[in-house]
Amino acid sequence: MAPCTVSHPWPRTHAAFLAHCSTTSILFTGTMANGPSTIEQLTREAASGLHELWRTNWFAAEGIGAPRPKNAGVPLVDVPTGPDHSCWVDEETQDVRIDIAARTFAQLTPLWQHENYAAATVVIGALLGTSLRTVEELGHVIHTAWLDRNGTYASAVQLQPYGDLPWSEQRKDLVQVLVAAGVVLAANESSLELRSRVSELSTLVREALAAGDAIGQ
Repeated sequence: MAPCTVSHPWPRTHAAFLAHCSTTSILFTGTMANGPSTIEQLTREAASGLHELWRTNWFAAEGIGAPRPKNAGVPLVDVPTGPDHSCWVDEETQDVRIDIAARTFAQLTPLWQHENYAAATVVIGALLGTSLRTVEELGHVIHTAWLDRNGTYASAVQLQPYGDLPWSEQRKDLVQVLVAAGVVLAANESSLELRSRVSELSTLVREALAAGDAIGQ
């Protein structure tokens, strides 16, 4: 594989990552100077952010730079260029492997882009719509869609409706809103009405996260 530059440095803690997801910008996926102009671009930006959130949590738990090898799902020639040593052929099985923790969303193969893109589609759609106004409604939509995609693999706890989930599981759904809200608010095309509504929802989610974390639900 051709060498490439290493991706944007990731935040070292979960709290540091959430600080990036401000109500005015999101910083981990490159310039937003011109702003995305389509829902597809918004969705891909949000999917990239969700992958960076996963990387942040992975490195916090396993150590900075810890690898996460996975089967690429495509022939070697079709693997996007990425950091050195993040793609190889397993000598025993001849499977093409990639380190998904070392790669940005754009450097992943379609197999490993799929879930974050699907999640981003849901949360961007929820924010661009006009019917969802509460944290509970957002959490319900995000979690229900996740179950539709992953119910076969979900644990007994995760199979519960959003309102019955423990806080640790509800939190996973809510942080997605901050990632997507940052993308929407960074887009120049966002109307004042949309900015106001998304900013309000983002604030409500931040408050819910702070309250939930404080009482250790």
